Amino acid sequence: MGADSWNILRSQGRIRIRKQLWYNGPLYRTDIAEALSLSLPAVTTVVNELIENGTAQETKDESAGKRLGRKAALVDIRPDARYFIGVEMRKDSRQACLTDYRGNILISRQESVSLPDYRDNIRAAALLTKEILNASPVPSERIDSIGIAVPGVTDRENGVLSAHRMYRWFDCPVASDLATLTGWNKPVVVENDACARAFGIRMLRREEMRRTGRFAYLFIARGLSCPLLPFSPADVGDPLGIGEIGYMIVQADAALSSDAISGHISDLAGERAIMDACHAAMRKGEAPKLSALCGGDIRPTIPQVLAAEQAGDAAVTAILERAVRYLAITLANVINFVQPDMIFVDSRLFSAGQNRALLTDTVNRYLVAPHRSLPAFSFVEADRWNGSRCAALCAIRRELNQYGEE
Repeated sequence: MGADSWNILRSQGRIRIRKQLWYNGPLYRTDIAEALSLSLPAVTTVVNELIENGTAQETKDESAGKRLGRKAALVDIRPDARYFIGVEMRKDSRQACLTDYRGNILISRQESVSLPDYRDNIRAAALLTKEILNASPVPSERIDSIGIAVPGVTDRENGVLSAHRMYRWFDCPVASDLATLTGWNKPVVVENDACARAFGIRMLRREEMRRTGRFAYLFIARGLSCPLLPFSPADVGDPLGIGEIGYMIVQADAALSSDAISGHISDLAGERAIMDACHAAMRKGEAPKLSALCGGDIRPTIPQVLAAEQAGDAAVTAILERAVRYLAITLANVINFVQPDMIFVDSRLFSAGQNRALLTDTVNRYLVAPHRSLPAFSFVEADRWNGSRCAALCAIRRELNQYGEE
């Protein structure tokens, strides 16, 4: 075996061990050797290197009891080994945060101004990033990279937002723009916002995900996305497809009768569509409780819509029920086609228990094998920092995949 081949194998082994620690640590060295089918001496050598360079650390096994003799030490990733910045960029808001190597947030910033133009939006995202850099409690040289989550179809390899039809953002060089505007000279990782959240949920919920082979992540904002992710116990694969479920056609007659894209689920069940429908009901005098919450004929926000639902506004409840049923039909199509083990639902719409129950009951109604093929549902609690934190986790994921020397 040549020197180059040997170095590649050695680097791959080091990365596999580091991933094993990140996803499943703390672990004994023997556990790592068994999981990766590597020799214990090889694992010990790499683990010792990771400890020496500050990437990993030994920890006590508190469950070992009062056993006589020298106890083997557990090994885990060291949270303060590296730091990462995460940014989420959407039309109506931007968030940014600094995290450690485990994704724990140290500082965060946000601003909520609607910026439909991409150039204005990326400038605002860059300003937030610079605020994080200026306020960082750790020196910039210890920050490994930046992850940025954006809506639409992304080209990860080149750091480009290829297309967001609703915003009319096309071929936007997000990575290079952010680097130029901030003066950042290290890697910038660009990821679709729903995919970033899916990667993040996999990385954060390590115990929950060990028994799952693949999962779908439904993210509902102005539009809808639903990437499907496969993974092994010590890794997570790339999404299968681009996850743009919002363009799934659910009204064939509307789609066939128009030259434009129409009849798709985003027009019926996305937040924008729900707010539009509620506003139309207000103008007709059909949603009095929502009108009172809004203080007149003002386009409602999703929190106001949900408050009106809780207050018993019949028109709002009917609009939400219709949207949830359309979402359920869409998810049933996904489940019948690919059979995920679990579906995560990330949406403010499902903060209400009745909406959750309606979704799962309606999904089950349209399954090919009802009651036997229904995957587990997990509803993600609303968190304003989830998007930026998951963007940072995408940067961590990239770092974990690097094959260079530490």
